[in-house]
Amino acid sequence: MAMHAMLLPLALLFVSAVIMPGASASSPSSLRFHYIDPRNFTMAAATTYPSTRHAMLGVAARDGVRVEYLQRRLSPTTMTTEVGSEVVSGISEGSGEYFVRVGVGSPPTEQYLVMDSGSDVIWVQCRPCAECYQQADPLFDPAASASFAIVPCGSGVCRTLPGGSSGCADSGACRYQVSYGDGSYTQGVLAMETLTFGDSTPVQGVAIGCGHRNRGLFEDRDIPSPLGFKS
Repeated sequence: MAMHAMLLPLALLFVSAVIMPGASASSPSSLRFHYIDPRNFTMAAATTYPSTRHAMLGVAARDGVRVEYLQRRLSPTTMTTEVGSEVVSGISEGSGEYFVRVGVGSPPTEQYLVMDSGSDVIWVQCRPCAECYQQADPLFDPAASASFAIVPCGSGVCRTLPGGSSGCADSGACRYQVSYGDGSYTQGVLAMETLTFGDSTPVQGVAIGCGHRNRGLFEDRDIPSPLGFKS
């Protein structure tokens, strides 16, 4: 319970980091968060962990990474844009994930994203997908979005990716790769896109990963993509 008491306020402080410097919105945004109790998850123990206990330990380890990341990032320079939020919690203790409903693209396609402070990269599963896990929402189709724009390899935005996580695709696009401590990973291309939070004004020019190969902890659990926090 003490972990949640510390994690929740810190997580709310860093929702603002979703909006990269240079992105603009004319009015404060409002988000609705949904708490999902991990004890109600159908754990992918048979494919990812040897037992449910090991799976729960994996989730707890990710929580620990979140707290460490937030402590490192707790700086006035990260809080550049105010974002209002409403958090809905199903229990008062335990370990779990927080989710935010975000519209991706133009017109917006609704996606549930995990608030994952262990990553700097916001990403969604994209079509066409060579390797994707099951999720509740349809895969994001960049071809159907008028605001989707591939980030060129070697551009300033591409160079801001963590060391060793970027590269060049044959097409000249900025390629990203993110690996998590539990063995999960995502690979794809970086793009600039418009995100819509609730009924607020769309936020343009947000760098997101378009994941074409995604594997690991999320498999067989009908879970959305991570929403990273970028400083």
